[in-house]
Amino acid sequence: MRPAADTGVTLIELLVVVAVMSVLAVGISLPLRKDTAGAPADAARFTSLIDRSQTLAIHGQTRRGLRVTPKGVSLMQQTSDGWETSENTIRWRGRASFLATGPAATSRPLGAPDITFLPNGQTSAYEIRFFGRGTGYTLCQSDGWTGVTCATN
Repeated sequence: MRPAADTGVTLIELLVVVAVMSVLAVGISLPLRKDTAGAPADAARFTSLIDRSQTLAIHGQTRRGLRVTPKGVSLMQQTSDGWETSENTIRWRGRASFLATGPAATSRPLGAPDITFLPNGQTSAYEIRFFGRGTGYTLCQSDGWTGVTCATN
């Protein structure tokens, strides 16, 4: 039989249990975060590309563009020979659905980018939906003047 002073849990035992439970909690939550983070992460990356391309168009006083596909996006630049597409495609984590809106949506020339950035700061009007592995999506849209806004559904 043990004396009354020896009963209970030591600080070391408590720390070991807390450490094991923390590792298990992180291990369980990582796969869950990966499934749901695709659409918002793609939207954040897209918004960053929009801002960067618009800044390059304004400061360089040249037209820039983006070609958007369900699997990724490519940067474009207008040259004297037409539109030149970069060789690197930035891939989405999930997939995307792009729709050009506004009056210029029906009159886009062959080989032109899906989104055009003018030196005056104006862009093409569009909406793009980013889908993750779950049922929800993130919608980003712009009217061409007020910038891009994104909302998760």
